[in-house]
Amino acid sequence: MNTFSLKFPGNIIFGDNSVNKLGTITAMRMKNRAVVFTNGRLMDCSGIKDIIIEQFKDAGIDYTIVEINMPVNEGSFNEVMKILRNFKPDIFVAVGEDDVINFAKAARILFENEIEISELIKFQNKNHYDSNTLPLVVVTTMSGSGNAVSDELIIKGMLTDKYCGPLKNDIFIPECAIIDPLLIKFATPQDILYCGFDIFSRLIESYVSKNANLFTDALMLQGLKLIAEALPVLVNNPNDQSALNSYAYASLLAGIGSANSRLTLIHGLTYAVCSKYCDIPHGAVCGAIMFAATLLNMQRVQMFDPTSTATKKYAKIGSLFCGIDESFDKHGVLLRGVTEYLKEFTQKLKAPRLSRLGVDKEDFYSIVSVTNPYGNPVDLAETEIIDILEMSY
Repeated sequence: MNTFSLKFPGNIIFGDNSVNKLGTITAMRMKNRAVVFTNGRLMDCSGIKDIIIEQFKDAGIDYTIVEINMPVNEGSFNEVMKILRNFKPDIFVAVGEDDVINFAKAARILFENEIEISELIKFQNKNHYDSNTLPLVVVTTMSGSGNAVSDELIIKGMLTDKYCGPLKNDIFIPECAIIDPLLIKFATPQDILYCGFDIFSRLIESYVSKNANLFTDALMLQGLKLIAEALPVLVNNPNDQSALNSYAYASLLAGIGSANSRLTLIHGLTYAVCSKYCDIPHGAVCGAIMFAATLLNMQRVQMFDPTSTATKKYAKIGSLFCGIDESFDKHGVLLRGVTEYLKEFTQKLKAPRLSRLGVDKEDFYSIVSVTNPYGNPVDLAETEIIDILEMSY
């Protein structure tokens, strides 16, 4: 049995209308000055603003709301730091999708340590910055990548002259994550689709990763089944209650997988593309790349190491999609089943091509040169990674 350690928020609250517990959770932590990060569109269309204000007033909590407009830059953080120094919050709350959550994660570290955003982006020493003083409570509205429960921080649009993938550190794990499936329906169909591709990719990656473990293995296949069923339904009917619950829970599992396993080449390429093209949605790139990257990985493991753990895991994914029991003699059929399923899945949902997203072929080599394969189950040459981009174009 392999050895592993687990990372989670101190508290995870999942379920319909769980956002109504925000005031109680804040008060229970003996906090009375909350800064709430969110985006304006969400507050206007969902009614969350009124819910938060009522809860905080009832609990005797003073608050200030900071609306985040993307893309952010160094000036965005400087302005927010002025607000925070004046308000002096004792708890941070993020209500929104990944961009809002990432901003709140970063702002908390900047405020506590009195540093600039450029210093945070460059940091490598996990013990260098403190985050033990002020708690962070996250209410995720998109449940896009499970960022509410992950140890990742991505500041999109910063230092675009360099590759800027995610910072991974325990200090970025929120103290409490509230995941309310009902809030997803306020997202646009495109947001639901692109975030769904991100969830799907993270679940596959966390399962086949070299850094996977018994705990993540037990959860990722369950998440894959849920998102594969829910995403096509929600794209056409974002109010489907059963699909909303499945989508949100799959996202939660994907976030747990990201924090406790490791991602692979799909996200390595996605981070590299998005660091060069900051306006392209992260999940859109996942949708464009995941078929080709999975196909090439499967071809390599089947050809060079057919008895490997990775081959068996891809076969188990095929078993999930095809309904055929996994066994060694069926691995070829099952891996072809994964190929056929992903091809049909991405075509049916009209996953974008890199060309449609505005990626220039001339940038392929520079993208590959900064791509981190993370826990990819096989080692691929640069020419093979370029083949993935070509197939996704």
